[in-house]
Amino acid sequence: MDSILDEAETLKKLLLSGRSATKAVVEELASLKGDYGDWMKEMRDSEEKQGECLLKWEQLRRIFS
Repeated sequence: MDSILDEAETLKKLLLSGRSATKAVVEELASLKGDYGDWMKEMRDSEEKQGECLLKWEQLRRIFS
């Protein structure tokens, strides 16, 4: 009976440890999702600025051609 209780206690500790590790992974994924969202916004902003620069370049090229 003692061995069954010891095994149950060991399994309980393993479960709690796994739960803690899972929580850490979920928190890291949430953080990475936020970072990815920020990065994508920066990429869109950069693409918009690039488009503006190309438009200005074309305007200047037409003026000086």
